[in-house]
Amino acid sequence: MMRSVRKVFVVATAVFASCFVPLQAQAESGEVPASNTAGQSAAGRISVGGGFACVVMSGSVYCWGENDGGQLGVVDGVNKSTAVKIAGISTAVSVAAGDNHACALLSSGRVSCWGTNAEFQLGNADTSVNGPVEVGQLTDATAIASGTDFSCAISTSNGAVCWGASTRGQLGVTIGTTGGHRHEPQLVDGLRTGVDSIAAGVSHACAVKTDGNVWCWGTATQGSLVGYLGNLTSNFSELPVRVRVSSGGAPAYVTDAVSVSGGSGNTCVLRSTSGIYCWGTDSYGKMGNSTTGSLDNSNVGTGGGTPWALPVLAIAGQGASSFSGAVSVSLGDEHSCALVTGATVKCWGQSVDGRVGNNTTTPNLNYPVAVNALTNVAAVSAGANSTCALTTSDTVYCWGKGTSGQIGNGALLSATTPRLVSAAANPGVSLAAISGRSMTSAPFSVSATVASGATPTYSSSTTSICTVSGSTVTLIGPGTCTVVAEVASSGFYSAGSASQSFTVESALPPTVTTSSATSIAATSAVLNGVVNPNGAEATVSFLVGTSPTLVGASTVESKVLTGNTSEEVSQKTGTLLEATTYYFQAVAKNVHGTTKGDIRSFTTGRPIGVSINDAAEFTNKKTVVVSVTGPSGSVKAILSNDGGFKSSETFDLVDASADINWTLLASRDERLPKIVYVKYISRFGTTSSTPSSDDIILDTTAPVLSTATAVATTAPATAVSVASIRAAKKNGAKITVKAVDANSGIGSVEMRSGASKTTTSIKYVNPKAKSQTLTVNTKAKSLQVRVIDRAGNPSPWKTVKVK
Repeated sequence: MMRSVRKVFVVATAVFASCFVPLQAQAESGEVPASNTAGQSAAGRISVGGGFACVVMSGSVYCWGENDGGQLGVVDGVNKSTAVKIAGISTAVSVAAGDNHACALLSSGRVSCWGTNAEFQLGNADTSVNGPVEVGQLTDATAIASGTDFSCAISTSNGAVCWGASTRGQLGVTIGTTGGHRHEPQLVDGLRTGVDSIAAGVSHACAVKTDGNVWCWGTATQGSLVGYLGNLTSNFSELPVRVRVSSGGAPAYVTDAVSVSGGSGNTCVLRSTSGIYCWGTDSYGKMGNSTTGSLDNSNVGTGGGTPWALPVLAIAGQGASSFSGAVSVSLGDEHSCALVTGATVKCWGQSVDGRVGNNTTTPNLNYPVAVNALTNVAAVSAGANSTCALTTSDTVYCWGKGTSGQIGNGALLSATTPRLVSAAANPGVSLAAISGRSMTSAPFSVSATVASGATPTYSSSTTSICTVSGSTVTLIGPGTCTVVAEVASSGFYSAGSASQSFTVESALPPTVTTSSATSIAATSAVLNGVVNPNGAEATVSFLVGTSPTLVGASTVESKVLTGNTSEEVSQKTGTLLEATTYYFQAVAKNVHGTTKGDIRSFTTGRPIGVSINDAAEFTNKKTVVVSVTGPSGSVKAILSNDGGFKSSETFDLVDASADINWTLLASRDERLPKIVYVKYISRFGTTSSTPSSDDIILDTTAPVLSTATAVATTAPATAVSVASIRAAKKNGAKITVKAVDANSGIGSVEMRSGASKTTTSIKYVNPKAKSQTLTVNTKAKSLQVRVIDRAGNPSPWKTVKVK
């Protein structure tokens, strides 16, 4: 439970981590019996907090209502009148809702919280976090409870632990009213072992031990009412005190408690021998004993002279003498509810907005009344101003105040009787895959799993191909059969369905799966697949090529298979290109058809060695790219411009390869090649003795274009076009260039009709020739001409008149 009035308390925010008692300080003995923890029961699956509610369905948590602090798992500040799923939680077994935060107990024993974290109630030191985040150092929780701005849990190794706001003694350890809050779980003093159940109220908490004793701690202050903690001297106790049942003489204590619930200024305990007992403030008649008044607010119930400082019996109804048949009790802000024998619910206290659920808004009901038309209840939870119940069929009903959407039925209206919460959970229908069949196949059964536990029904959406009776599929004709499994909306679960389609053949073709390629080298690989001939002789082959869709692929024959069992097939490729991505597919054919497996891919490697600028012969730049591939297991490469490695640099390799930016050494004679040497270092630290190398000519000198002449002529149809201005009478020009480059040789001649015109490049046939005559298709009266050497260096442009 929890409370929605947040202005009641003044909260200190200083944190002193030195006060934290680490969870590693384990208890000496005692584990919580699983059968008695909220984490293992229906009661833990539903929880109503300060204007919102949450429920656990199939491991997921769904919440609805107020969302001012992200308590619905979405930090948008928008209230939700229908349930939303909390992201990232799939193994929850119980949930606890506080004022504007909530926590879920996971099957792993961890606890995940979300919402406001101003007082570290999410178990995280970052107050800007909204979660869900896991509470640190808590890995073996068996039950959880959330109060206004704090939460508690039962740890199998450490007993009761609490975290969050601490200025009202809620954490059960000595911190002080100015000691700040704690994001680390604190070990509640004196409750390290034997804790059976735990509960949190607005600013106090209580625990039931396995011996039936009840221990409470925290603050008994709420609004304008100030009470005592049972000793008539204080309304604040940081350490747990034991709940008494007598005020004088030798103290007598509650020893038969089954469970406990904390509210806003009051507490109730379910006793195994005598029903529900409550203590604290009796405002709005929430004591349930036919009285009403601003009496003592002793949340902790340890005795004293004021009437309600000690537990008093809640009666069954107006004029009745006892409250029998209670199964559990849950306290809200100013009202309370109990699950009773027969799976029904009774509520009492403030009935504004209809929160007691008996179709009335009578301000106070100081005795329990039956909630209208509510049966088969498995758990009930009372919150700040509304109540919700979970039925045995996973249906959720809510009633009370609904202006923030806390009723969960899509409306923003209050309800005086239970309203069905709108179905929100996916039932999780999953239909098992169905393999292909032939017309010779006998009828077969299908099976679906449903996370919600509902029983699915089956049907066929392709009745001309197949029919379904019960869960048995009968084939009618060839084609694609689609089987549908579906469940209707039920309780909190919406309707859902799943389908599977499969091919019905007149008889079965082979079944084929393409497996990953193996033994991938620079120029070859081994292609693999799995083939079942399905009773007929099948020829197996592989398609392989560089197109992702295998357009233009080559066929590599493998083998012939027979029988009805799957068999692995492999085939080595022919010679492939280095460093190239290839695509391949296994194919099998029998008399009934051809089957192709999935298209897979692999990339061939580079050969061991080194190349400069992709094995270029010339360059006009000192900076080059050296591509290095070492032997398998190489992790580093040592590069040098001299074979003695007097000056070198070391580079890291990835998968034995790297492309490395490298600077060549210049020399006066640019005709001499520049050599780069490489050694490799293995992952064992050994260096190769013989280096790899590659060379390139560094030519930075521009070629010399001495002369260029042009004579108008008739150009053949194959001549290259240069310009679009027609020359007199003739349609071409014969151009003679004289040029020389001593280092790399002439590579091409470039021409254009003007500085802003398109440049046309023509290959220079003989790089070392001192002249070359070219015939081009041009209509220009003048041309600009230059030559480019094979290293990429250009000569200046020369203007030539076409004569």
